[in-house]
Amino acid sequence: MKKMNKNIKLLVALIILAGGAYLLTGPVRDWNDKRQAPKNFLAAMDINRAGRIEIARKEEIVKLVKEGERWKVEGEGKFYADEEAMETLKSEFAKAQSAELEIASANKDKKSDFDLDSEFGTEVRFYRGGNESGSFIFGRMTSDYSGVYIGKEGDDNTYAVSARLSAAFLPYEWRGRTLFAFDKDKITKIRFHYPDREFILEKKDGKWKGISPAAFDVNEVKLDPVLNALSNTQAEAIPPQKFSGTDLEKNLIIVEFSGDGVKGAIMIGKDNGQGQYFAKRADSDNIYLIAKSDRDALNKKIEDLK
Repeated sequence: MKKMNKNIKLLVALIILAGGAYLLTGPVRDWNDKRQAPKNFLAAMDINRAGRIEIARKEEIVKLVKEGERWKVEGEGKFYADEEAMETLKSEFAKAQSAELEIASANKDKKSDFDLDSEFGTEVRFYRGGNESGSFIFGRMTSDYSGVYIGKEGDDNTYAVSARLSAAFLPYEWRGRTLFAFDKDKITKIRFHYPDREFILEKKDGKWKGISPAAFDVNEVKLDPVLNALSNTQAEAIPPQKFSGTDLEKNLIIVEFSGDGVKGAIMIGKDNGQGQYFAKRADSDNIYLIAKSDRDALNKKIEDLK
């Protein structure tokens, strides 16, 4: 019996030791590591409360300004920010805010090795009510391409964070390239205007008919590309915002539409010599470059639609 009690005590002691070892090498160690991990200073920056975001890289500065629920890009023209680009910014920055930071270097003189300098770094500043509410700088990608190196003013450390901040703050184009985007079935009337001709189509009782300059039947299969081009007009690029050399003032192609909650017009000028055509909405001075296929879809004669 004494021997059994001794074995039980020994077993209990071993369990206690094993439990203590587990705590020291498991949860306690993890807790201690997290306690000693650097604080993620990005978490304090709230995009939703920001009224302005400035993104500076080399000598170029992009300025995004909140207008209602949307963002506009300051500069030539009055362009709204591309919605997909803004969604990428918000989602990738949110990932960076919730990620753990890893100290890559504590030497302030080594920041240029991570492209955290004015020559190669990208500086981001948030403003609220005219006052700066937060800022940081990010540089090159980490060696595993899963994140980037970041830093902030007054901090000698360089940090690695797992987030695609380059994709978030350096898209190919900030300005939105959508001229029109709605359901094509909402269109019930179209007016085609060219220097040498003009005609009007109207949808009545679910059928398209020509109503001016004379009545004619419309082949709806042939009309479909026109409806697609009007309702989902996406520019391929945005040129310098200068009317000179675009021929937009010559009324080469004007197509107006109206219908169920939709109304507008697109004006198309000459080509830019690279297979793209200058275009604009009638209610905006923003100039776009659309594909030749979209231009051709709107350059019609009555005979093309019969």
